[in-house]
Amino acid sequence: MSSSAGGRRGSGRQPRSAPSPLDDTNPSSSPSAGLFCMPLGTRFADASPCDKSLPLSELSVPPEGIKASARGVDAPHLEQVESLLRSQGLSVASFEVACRASTATSASASQELLCRTVCRTLAGPDVWRLCGDGADPETAVGMGREPAREPVALPYWLVLGGSGPVRVSVLCLAVDDPFNSCPATWSAVTQQLRLPPWPTCQVQREVLRALIANGAKVNAGIEEGVCPLSVAHQCANVTATEVLLENGAAVRNEYDDAPLISSQDQGIMLSMGLALANFSPKAAAPSQPSPPYEAALLEVYRLLFEHDRALASGRLSGTTAMHMASQASPTLSSAFIRSYLDLLTAYGASSDATADDGTTPLVMAVSCGDAGLPVVKWLCERLRPGEINLNFRSGPGQGATALGQAAYRLTDQLCEQRAPPTKIERQKEIIRALLRHGASVDRLAADTPFRQRARSFVHEIQEEMQQRNSEREGNPGEGAKDEGGTGRAQRPASRNAGHSEPSEASLPTTAASTSRSSAALNEGARPSSSSTASTGAATSAPSAAAVVHSPADKWRATGNDLFKRDKHLDAYRAYLQGIRMERETLGELLVRRAQCLIGVEGYLDAFLDVTTVLRILPPLPSVDPGSKCATIQCTAVGLYKGLIEQLCAGPGRRRQGRRRAADVVLPSKEAIAALMKNAMAKLCSTERQMPGSPRQVADALAEGEMLQGVERYAEARDVLTAGLATADVETLVALLSNAAACLLKPELIKEGGPDAVGCAAAAFHLSSLQAPCEQLSDIQQKTLILLGHGLLSERLFDAADAVTKALGDNGLEGQMTTEANALQQRIHTHMANASGVYDWAAIYRHAKGNARNTPPGKSTTPIDVGEYVGPVAIQHAPNRQPCLIATENIQPGQLLIVQKAVIAVQAPTEGIQGRLLERLVSQRMLPQLVAACDGWHPRLLSQLCCLPLSKGQPSAMALTLDTCLGLTVEFPLLPRFMDSPAGEEFGQPVVQRGYWTTDRLRQLLDFNTRVVDDVIDTSLVPSVTVGLWPLPSQSSHAGAERNAIWYVVDGVMIVRAVRPIPTGSEVTVSYLSDTFISLASWRDMASRHQVPGPQYSSRATSVMEEVEQQLRRLSLTHAESALRELEQMLRRVRELNVDTPLITRMLHMRVSMLYANWRDEEGHTAMREVLEYSRQRRSFDVDDLGLMALHMSSIPSGEPERMEIADELKKSCEVLLGTSEASDILYSEEDPHARFRVGGMGVDVG
Repeated sequence: MSSSAGGRRGSGRQPRSAPSPLDDTNPSSSPSAGLFCMPLGTRFADASPCDKSLPLSELSVPPEGIKASARGVDAPHLEQVESLLRSQGLSVASFEVACRASTATSASASQELLCRTVCRTLAGPDVWRLCGDGADPETAVGMGREPAREPVALPYWLVLGGSGPVRVSVLCLAVDDPFNSCPATWSAVTQQLRLPPWPTCQVQREVLRALIANGAKVNAGIEEGVCPLSVAHQCANVTATEVLLENGAAVRNEYDDAPLISSQDQGIMLSMGLALANFSPKAAAPSQPSPPYEAALLEVYRLLFEHDRALASGRLSGTTAMHMASQASPTLSSAFIRSYLDLLTAYGASSDATADDGTTPLVMAVSCGDAGLPVVKWLCERLRPGEINLNFRSGPGQGATALGQAAYRLTDQLCEQRAPPTKIERQKEIIRALLRHGASVDRLAADTPFRQRARSFVHEIQEEMQQRNSEREGNPGEGAKDEGGTGRAQRPASRNAGHSEPSEASLPTTAASTSRSSAALNEGARPSSSSTASTGAATSAPSAAAVVHSPADKWRATGNDLFKRDKHLDAYRAYLQGIRMERETLGELLVRRAQCLIGVEGYLDAFLDVTTVLRILPPLPSVDPGSKCATIQCTAVGLYKGLIEQLCAGPGRRRQGRRRAADVVLPSKEAIAALMKNAMAKLCSTERQMPGSPRQVADALAEGEMLQGVERYAEARDVLTAGLATADVETLVALLSNAAACLLKPELIKEGGPDAVGCAAAAFHLSSLQAPCEQLSDIQQKTLILLGHGLLSERLFDAADAVTKALGDNGLEGQMTTEANALQQRIHTHMANASGVYDWAAIYRHAKGNARNTPPGKSTTPIDVGEYVGPVAIQHAPNRQPCLIATENIQPGQLLIVQKAVIAVQAPTEGIQGRLLERLVSQRMLPQLVAACDGWHPRLLSQLCCLPLSKGQPSAMALTLDTCLGLTVEFPLLPRFMDSPAGEEFGQPVVQRGYWTTDRLRQLLDFNTRVVDDVIDTSLVPSVTVGLWPLPSQSSHAGAERNAIWYVVDGVMIVRAVRPIPTGSEVTVSYLSDTFISLASWRDMASRHQVPGPQYSSRATSVMEEVEQQLRRLSLTHAESALRELEQMLRRVRELNVDTPLITRMLHMRVSMLYANWRDEEGHTAMREVLEYSRQRRSFDVDDLGLMALHMSSIPSGEPERMEIADELKKSCEVLLGTSEASDILYSEEDPHARFRVGGMGVDVG
């Protein structure tokens, strides 16, 4: 294990003669001391800013190499550039410089100027010297995705963003990024290129001035939006802004003087001149701006306004900067927005200015923009009620006020099926702010149904506000209030409200998300009650009149308020703030006791202490390196490393796709499962060490430290345990339990499972410090149920079972008994699922009930099943895509895969041909994935990164079963921020921020999205599911020769074998549906998935296309003539003597038409023909089940033929659907004819 420099003493007192185990240099004769007294100051995970698993093979490098194309430039400079780019997953594609300036005579000097500027290895005098030697101060670098088709006369770096070479001047590259913000302008063309900083601001100033003095153009790149001043603005670089402004950098152009431009549909479109496009908050802000960044950005605006006051007060592009403030990035804090608005006012901006169309800043803020809320509050504080209630001339109707505009937008959002809850809540808060400051409801129009709905929504919000105000009377000190309208409400989590909502993608459900135990917990550790009423009261959030005593209590109140409003991720972050409030003393007690427990070989108890410490302390990057908190945490990290080695002895494995420090090895999944089982058994054990006589914390620390120093570990453990018994942990326990409840919500559980387990385990551990476990309090019972659901979500079945055993031994009553039994049942079900055992009959009944009984537009109850991977493995072969192979001999009917969709939508079968699939991907699936590609979704990003973007193009991460399932293995009970050098809350980013651009995500969806039949279909218009299932999507396409089938049940994909598959053979499926495929859709599918398309002669193709057109025009009004036409078409295609799904399609249509016209005998014959043809061509298929059901229903009861076909249907259901009962559940319709007429054929013959 690696070591590093030591830290300070954890206690902060003067050293004694005997060193403390919190010192990194403590010698010990204990056999285990050398293992566990770890050096302080080491980072748990050392990793470079980029992920080296990025596919460098995607990036083109000339065969001759970078040095061969240098053309005279010194090799060390190029090597430095190459090293810098490679560390970020980039590379140099070509290196040629054309000297364009009249003074430029040396390509070598120009290249050196560029290289040394990029690497920050020159100063002002070096610039003068190189320019004197003939360097071109206008040297630029071309950045883009693909190499230029024509020769490019400038250095060309191939990067992962943009669509072609964009010229970025050396002057732009010389602008520093002091806050590592990655300017948005660059990320559009470079995958967020990160350059090292200049040694000092003065060096940067001298380099910029020298470049400009030698001829570098300060306004170069304005056309492409990459001018030096825009880069300085986005980086909040005050030094560069000063230099560029004093040298004549442009802040406006002719478009800033243009008016608003009306579009054909009478909408309004900004001409967006230089000022608004480049020098407003809309163009600034990284994804997580820090307070220093915001302070520097304000200073940049002050410099800009001082340079040209019209930027603040003038009309630009027909509007003003005050109007555009609401368009700022939602990641900017409310405090920044208010300071920016104050700055605008100081330079002459008017809060009631009008744009060309009469719009005021208030109307603009309530109508659009993610930053509208703080702007509305700021404006309302400065406007009179009469100004707030002014009519606006346009909008949904004449005479709309700001309140009306806000109400109309809220109504539109509520009518949208997938409007993000965070946007709806933000719009409601805007309406509340307007009402607090005098906006009149009476002035809202109600002359149309739309306006009536809008007005009723406002009335509901007004009544809610009045109710809250009445509840808060007599409690003026209530925390987290926002009713005063000052705009400075103490809602610490609100800063994240704009970007912290989870993806709308479908995630697995848990019982914890629907049971009462998932509500926020607020009571302390009190004796258990048999009263169901008291149990229910314990789970509800405290009333608004509850007294808030401490900062941690205020954070809890804030989190509870957010929890009640279903903003679970924001609530979790609020609870985290309270969890980390001044926990150093408790942390030191636990760390010292852990060291003593190690000394007496109590490793599991020590493991629980250490993981609890790491859970309640803030991330290391956020604390002073020399602080007591940092010392405690570094010590705990060292202890954790040693404990993992001790408790998980055996071969380990490194985390897939991550670079890890050499001394940090991720244990195997089996070792983790065994450790968690033992840890949970220890956590819930009644034999844990209980305190003796309570001791004051300070006294216990002093005496415990002394005993540690002389290696009397057992006595020190007892003293420290007595000190822990007096620690006040009631609020902390509630906060941790509440945090776990948030993470177990359906939309968060997939990503939050590991931290839900950690929070719940820490909560129960702390709650057990003061009392034995024989009698569990209410909060302990609820916390254990949360812990069980969290362990289940991580597939740690044995550990979850240990928790339910502890609950059962406690003698629960009432609601807790019900919830514990439900948890135990879920554990047993998921354990069976993990081994491939499913109650298919129950699953089909549940899904059928959802389809039949759920009203349109209402959400269903998801199927609660675990995922399964059978005897298949991923095979990586040179020069081809990964594929699935059988790891044993597989028989027909054998279950291979069960996986939930990353994202899925339903569509009508007939309409999936043509452009509908493209619209589904771009309009419904793509926006959801774009919104989800953030720091909160590391597992989703892992799933996406393991998928290829196209055939022959490698994925960003290694493709494994774990990454395909999205269930990455985590270090046991460790907060995921410990896995990140920068302290990101949910671990080190899987790929560089910004890697998943919209274009790249669209490419990934186009190649990996699959169209699959949904076997639960009771509607008159049959549907398919369009979705992304990472593991099944690796199955190769083999058309009718496939050996497996896939189908969907409520978004869950099931893959089964339909032919024998020998060991080592590929698992293949068909991407096509024989019943509905056309040549055009076949070609589109082949192009999309890069598989072979129709391979027919020109004559055969011509005939089949004619037949397809005739089928679309087929008139069913006259049944006899329609049947004759169909027979003629079928004969024409059969005469071609080719294998085509068109024959299957027409045979199906013929059966449907015969039965629809009550020609049952002919229908029976046609049915047998199509079944025989289908079995010969493609073996078993789900489509055949509907045919057999229709055949059976047309035969009178008791007939031998009916019994024969019924037996065949049951056997087929056994093979295809896993149970013969499916024949009665899915294919026993009152009128199967009606279902099959349209559902099976895709034509209307009724």
